[in-house]
Amino acid sequence: MTQTCSICKSNDSKHFRYYVGDLEKQLTRLKYSYFYKLLNFTNTLTKSKLSFINNTLYYYDHVLDSFFKGDIIHCLNCKHGYWNCPPSDEILNFYYKFGYRNIIPLATIRIPYFKYVIGKISNLFNYNVVIGLRYLRNIIYKYPKWSSRPVNQIDFVISDLKNFDKRELLLLEIGGSVCQPLRLLREKLIGKLVNIDCVEPDKQYKQRYLRENINLVSEYFPFKCTKQYDYIHTSHWLEHVVDWKITLRDIREILCENGLLFIEVPNANNIDSLKGDHSEIPHIHFFSATSLKLCLQNLGYDIVRMEVKEGVIKALSRKSTINFCSNA
Repeated sequence: MTQTCSICKSNDSKHFRYYVGDLEKQLTRLKYSYFYKLLNFTNTLTKSKLSFINNTLYYYDHVLDSFFKGDIIHCLNCKHGYWNCPPSDEILNFYYKFGYRNIIPLATIRIPYFKYVIGKISNLFNYNVVIGLRYLRNIIYKYPKWSSRPVNQIDFVISDLKNFDKRELLLLEIGGSVCQPLRLLREKLIGKLVNIDCVEPDKQYKQRYLRENINLVSEYFPFKCTKQYDYIHTSHWLEHVVDWKITLRDIREILCENGLLFIEVPNANNIDSLKGDHSEIPHIHFFSATSLKLCLQNLGYDIVRMEVKEGVIKALSRKSTINFCSNA
């Protein structure tokens, strides 16, 4: 069946099964394991009052099942791919709030899961004690203060942000986790007052945000917003949204005049990149540099610069000053 690409309108495409590795076999094996039976027994005994166990069972019984449906449609013209049968909003919201980092992953059931269990136990301790232990670990093992990804991203955008003719800047990171990129940016923008807002569903970071003076504005995007941002940062997030068109329109609405948007996504330019294992990171869209550029230009953004390097695409764009019809 021929399908029209939502980006370049081409009808030339190929279909691939959404590959989830051996996840389906693992899940079938799990359903017969003593571990799974123990979870169910404990859940019944506690009348589903232990949220961690209840959420884990929901993840295994409902969320993972939704990963086995549909195909990836790959446009042979602009090289964009999309999953034609993604999970419902309810499933996706649950997954990113509870399952993405907090549920016991299937791989840990095979043992060893020592590091995962230790991580879970550490989260039960006082937050400041955990931070102190991590700080000591970083000193002992000489961990860098900033990981390479945020360093490379901020190097990519810093010159344009320094050129803003404002002393005070309002920044937003969507899917921010610990907001390393914007914290690093705040450190580098000497002489400017930098305010950071964040969108993140995972509740484990709330205390970190308070400590780092980061304002959590919402768990999900879009959200009701009366602010206008100078800069919006998204790292490996856009490929997870169901409707890229609505998302980019909503982002444009909250950017100030000449506001900047940074996007980094995996590079899915070739067919082989669509055959990887997406079992733990269900990507809905697979961008090439061509398709990402078209997405931005079609929705009222001017490309400042793009870079394709080491399997990722970086794009910095500016809200276009040309009149743009949001219904286009």
